[in-house]
Amino acid sequence: MLGQNGYTASGLNDGFYTFGVVAVDRAGNTSPMASRNWEVDRTPPETSVLAGPGQGSTTEQTSARFEFSSPGGVRFECRIDGGPFGPCSGPGDRHVVSGLSGGSHTFEVRAVDAAGNADTTPASRTWTVRSTDTTAPSTSITTGPSGTVRSTSASFGFASSEPGSSFQCRRDRGSWEGCGSPKAYSGLSQGSHTIEVAATDAAGNRDATPASRSWRVDTVAPKVTGSSPSPRATGVAPAANVFATFSEGVRSSTVTKTTVKLVRRGTTTPVTATVTYDAARKRAKLDPRNALRRGATYTTTVTTGIKDPAGNPLASKRTWSFAVRR
Repeated sequence: MLGQNGYTASGLNDGFYTFGVVAVDRAGNTSPMASRNWEVDRTPPETSVLAGPGQGSTTEQTSARFEFSSPGGVRFECRIDGGPFGPCSGPGDRHVVSGLSGGSHTFEVRAVDAAGNADTTPASRTWTVRSTDTTAPSTSITTGPSGTVRSTSASFGFASSEPGSSFQCRRDRGSWEGCGSPKAYSGLSQGSHTIEVAATDAAGNRDATPASRSWRVDTVAPKVTGSSPSPRATGVAPAANVFATFSEGVRSSTVTKTTVKLVRRGTTTPVTATVTYDAARKRAKLDPRNALRRGATYTTTVTTGIKDPAGNPLASKRTWSFAVRR
C-alpha cells in the first residue's frame, strides 16, 4: 500500500525481500532507485546439548559443564531446575553449574536467533547427584502451646538445622505424615497430647530424634466440691478456719482475699483474714485474724475469679453460711 511518504507490506511469508522506490517530479524525471533488503524470520531455532552429564546418569560431582549448539542461534539462554532462563555462563556455547545439592537436577538451554525467536522446546539433561552427606538434620519446634491450655485447636511452627529439609509430623503416637510449618490441629479432645516432628534433609537423612512437645487441653471449669464449715452449720467454734475444696487444681495466684471472702451478717466488710492455697489438697484456706463473733452468722463467698491452670474460671460463684456457737 502506497502512502504519501511510505509503503506498508503485510502478510509476508518467511524469506528475503527487497523494497525499491523512485521519485518522479512534475516534469516526469525519475530519480535513481533507492532500495532496502530484509528478511522475515518467524521460525525458532533448534537447540542440542552436545556434552555434559548423561541423561538419567548419577554422579557424585556437585558441578557440571555443558556444551550445546544451534544451527540458527546467535545466543543462548540457560536455566537449572526450573528457574528463570538467563544468559549462560559461557564462554560461547558453554555453561557451568556448581554447588549442586544431592538429588535430581535438570539443565535446560534454548537458542535465540537474530530475529529474537527463542527455541520453544529447549534441549535438556536430567541427572542425579549422589550425596555424600550422611549427617541427619536437627529438628526444633519453635512455636505452639505447652502446659495446659483452654483451646481445642493448636498450631505449631518448626524448623530444621539444614535448609531445604522436608518434615513429617505425628500426634499422639499416630502415623507419620508429611507436613509443613505451621502444622495446625483442631477438635482436640480433653486431656494430654503430644506432637512429634522429624526433618529429612535433601540427601535423605532423617532426624532419628524427632522434636516433641506435649500439652494438655482443659476446657472444663473447676467447681467447689467441698466446704468447711459446711453450709448451714451451727455451733461452729470461734477459732475455726474456712476451707473450700475444688474439683481440680487451681492457680494459687487466683486464690486471694478478693476471691475467697468471709462476711459477718449485718455487715458488708469482709473479715480480715489470711487466704492460702494447698495444691496437694486442692483446697483454699481462709484464716481469720481474730476469733469469730459468738452467735453471729457468717457467709463465705468463693468467686469466679479463681481459675484453673488452663485459665477456666470457676463454673459459678459459690456461697454458703454458718453460725458460730454462743
